[in-house]
Amino acid sequence: MFKKQHHFLKANSPTQIILSFAFLGFVFQILLGLYDTRYWPLSGDEWFYFECAKDINRLFSAIIAGDHAQTKVYIDAIVADGWFMPGMPLLLQPTVLLDMDLPQTRLYMILVNFTLTLVIALRLQKLLPAAVAQLWLVIMLLFPAVTFFSPTLWGESMGGKLYLLLLIELYLALERSGTKWNPLLPVVTGFSLGFIIYIRPNFIILSPLLVCGVFYHQLRLQRFAQACVHAVRFGLIAALTTCIILLPWQLALHQKFGAFFLTTTSLDLNTIIAYTDKSYESQLPGETTQSAFTRTHTLISTDIEARAKRSGETYGATLREQRNETLGNLTLARYMDVTRHSLLDFFCKENMFLYRFEKFPGSLAIKSFLYPVLLKLNTLLWYILLASTLVLFFRSLRAPIAQWLSTALKLSLALLWVQPFMMLSNGRYYVAFIPLMALLVSLYAGYYYEQRQSSG
Repeated sequence: MFKKQHHFLKANSPTQIILSFAFLGFVFQILLGLYDTRYWPLSGDEWFYFECAKDINRLFSAIIAGDHAQTKVYIDAIVADGWFMPGMPLLLQPTVLLDMDLPQTRLYMILVNFTLTLVIALRLQKLLPAAVAQLWLVIMLLFPAVTFFSPTLWGESMGGKLYLLLLIELYLALERSGTKWNPLLPVVTGFSLGFIIYIRPNFIILSPLLVCGVFYHQLRLQRFAQACVHAVRFGLIAALTTCIILLPWQLALHQKFGAFFLTTTSLDLNTIIAYTDKSYESQLPGETTQSAFTRTHTLISTDIEARAKRSGETYGATLREQRNETLGNLTLARYMDVTRHSLLDFFCKENMFLYRFEKFPGSLAIKSFLYPVLLKLNTLLWYILLASTLVLFFRSLRAPIAQWLSTALKLSLALLWVQPFMMLSNGRYYVAFIPLMALLVSLYAGYYYEQRQSSG
């Protein structure tokens, strides 16, 4: 009986370790929340997400009541300038229904992020060596950027975790199905991807990668032609499902701006801001404390609206014309200069966005002592993670699941990292990549540790 009990504890020890790590990380986040996070005001894009959540709730009520006039008003408010997709406001609906204030909303976001992180760690433990899941969880809990973003309303951290969970669940579903065709799988995948795009629009660039993942998996089980048919069929159904999920947003954008946009109007606007001549921003009088992006953004948005009114064209058509003009006048020297600065912002200014949290109200002891330590730790961890990821791009693993996951993670990161070459980037965006980079590093480190243990 004692032996059976000992075997049971040993078999469950990886789960216990994960739960112990998660508990310690959760306690730290709650303590930071009580003494610091709860005092953070809404900042930047958070204003829109917070108010948009209320508008979505009012929209549902108007639809149920059959009030078409109010329905149109709330749709117009949700679309606004077309810069933000309503994924995060949809995620905030429980806070609206329960009439939570901002501190309670931030606590809700901590709970959602913590739950998602724990679920991913437990799912990883199910299909990979325990060391991989444990190391991934430790990296996620130690990274200050992940901790700082947990209570916020920005979608970067949430989008990265949701996409990672989608990859894990897709592989598990493919393993269960084998060569058999499961018509429900592409539907669920397409729906999930659509929701992730609502949360973080730039993940739309990864859509073809999921089809490649299915093809790569099937190629191990059946002939090339059969794997192609399987992957193409999966891709068509998944793409159709994603398009259906995104259709209401696309129609709302078209109705307001008179043009179809891939995800948001900000993609075209940010391209103009990135590649227009810098002298453009000097035309805007105002506070010199405003960032160059904000000054240029305000000026170009106002200019496009004025041009649309003068020409009688829609805002969408005028925006596209301005974008084409900007790219038509773009010189190679200008492109290289913008890309260089964009790459530096993207990869080498890891604390640029985090400094705002240090300026928010909260505990002076935490701000003066803990924050400098956390920011230095964030810098150290980021460069270790970035260097490790770049090195591992040229390494391979033998286990089928490790091969599939590492290949999917590398291609995902490579696609997501094209952004600095297309438009202005921001030091805030790298938070979306941390879950993917952490798993890539954990895969190699975990399998190496398992090999050492078995050989020892």
